[in-house]
Amino acid sequence: MAVIEESDNTQTQIKTAFEMILKSLQEFGLTQTEAKIYMFLAKNGTKKAIEISKMQGIPRTETYHLLSSLQKKGIVTSTLDRPTKFEGLEFTNALSTLISNEQKRIDHLQEKKENLIQLWSILPVTNSTNTSQSNRIQILQGKPSILRKLEEMASAVKTSLQIIGNEKNISLLYHSDFYKAVKKNDIKLQILTSCGKNTQYLLKGIPKEKIKIFPKESETNLFYVIKDNQEMTLFLNSSLDDAKEIIAIWTDSNDLINSFKILFELTWSKINSTEAISDMSIEKLQEIYEHGLNEVKQEYAILNVLNKKILNKKNN
Repeated sequence: MAVIEESDNTQTQIKTAFEMILKSLQEFGLTQTEAKIYMFLAKNGTKKAIEISKMQGIPRTETYHLLSSLQKKGIVTSTLDRPTKFEGLEFTNALSTLISNEQKRIDHLQEKKENLIQLWSILPVTNSTNTSQSNRIQILQGKPSILRKLEEMASAVKTSLQIIGNEKNISLLYHSDFYKAVKKNDIKLQILTSCGKNTQYLLKGIPKEKIKIFPKESETNLFYVIKDNQEMTLFLNSSLDDAKEIIAIWTDSNDLINSFKILFELTWSKINSTEAISDMSIEKLQEIYEHGLNEVKQEYAILNVLNKKILNKKNN
């Protein structure tokens, strides 16, 4: 019985590892099917295209296209045999190759950036109507998009930055260029978090007086950043495990920012800077959070209605 249970656990671990690697390889620039073929070759050695096609359940023509793509990416090689055989690059080397490919692509885009900016300045402005530059709401989806916006906020901050988030939230910022930008600026920085002794490294280099810890029992899924009392990025879902599924909003709406700023300052004032003590219950924090979130949804609904009316007028 024990042997069977151990075997079941091993199979579960293998399945989990396979799914995690498959998902991660897609972040490295492979499609799901490309990732499956590469993993098959890297673990099973040299194979013919027809063998890959049969064992992976992929049509032969599509298999050849996928193998050609993997060869161009440098992680699959072929022999001069007839029929041709294919082999996957060793895993560590394959990851390094994919990272190098991505870096070259970014460098190429960077080279084009200045030229595109110059070309853009040549194009005439066709809409001279003055539009309001406040009360905007922008939906951000996916880790890269959200981190890019947060890094922009951190780089442009002039006076103050307020951050509230749990350990996982702060970890997301730690593994980006967000803190690098923050540390370069002499600003009023305030961080509310639940980071404990084991995760204090996430706040390394930030003065203790700029950090307050709320107790574990008061931890919420609330995660937002306010810049200069003029911009805010608010995360709408609590799970940060799936990089593609993270959703947040950016806004410069004074009403929304003020609502969440009041919540932040109230929480900050209730917490002792050296001890994890708070008079505010989790229920109260959740109540204020939900109130603010409802305001976000109402603002978004109003903007949708306005947008439809504008589109209707343009079409008419």
